[in-house]
Amino acid sequence: LTLLMAPHINSYQRFCHTYASPNNLCWSHDNRSAGLRIPASGPVDRARGGGSDARTGDPTLKDLGFEMRVRNGGDALARLRQRCDEIAQSLDLIAAAGRIAVPQVPDVDRVSGEGEARIETPRGTASLRVKLANGKVVEADLDTPSDVNIALVETVTAQQELGDALAAVASLDLSPWEVRG
Repeated sequence: LTLLMAPHINSYQRFCHTYASPNNLCWSHDNRSAGLRIPASGPVDRARGGGSDARTGDPTLKDLGFEMRVRNGGDALARLRQRCDEIAQSLDLIAAAGRIAVPQVPDVDRVSGEGEARIETPRGTASLRVKLANGKVVEADLDTPSDVNIALVETVTAQQELGDALAAVASLDLSPWEVRG
C-alpha cells in the first residue's frame, strides 16, 4: 500500500499528522487529508473554501470592485449562502456600473481559425472552444459546471437520510441539460 500512496522518500511525510498532505486512505471533496479529492466547480467549490472565478481577471469588473467570494463549510447551507452572497455582489456591481454600452460585434464573414472563451455562469465557469471556417462554426465544444459537479452527488448523499440527501443534491444546482451522457 505504501508503494501506491507514498512512492517517494518525501511522500512518507504525509503519514505525519503535522503535514497538510493526504494521510488518510479515503475520498472526500473538501478534506485535505484525504488520499483522493473529488473536484468541484463554481459556487459549489467556492462554498467549501476553494475554487476560482473566471471573472477575477476582468479589468472592468476589477475597476467596479469585484472580489471573489469564498465561504468555508461545503455543505448545502454554505452553498446557499455562497449563492446569496454572489447575488448581492452582482446587484452591487450592476449599481456601480450604471449603464454600459453594448460592445460592437466585428464582421466575421470570411474569418477562419480557432478560439476559446471562458465565462462565469451562475453555476460556475463554462468554457467554449470553437473552430471557424469562412465565418461559419464547424466545430464546437462546451464544458459546463454541471459536468464537474455531477461527480459530487455520491459524496454529498453518502450516509444521509432521504430528505438531507435531496437537499444536498439540490444545492449542487445541477442542470440536466448541461450534463453529458
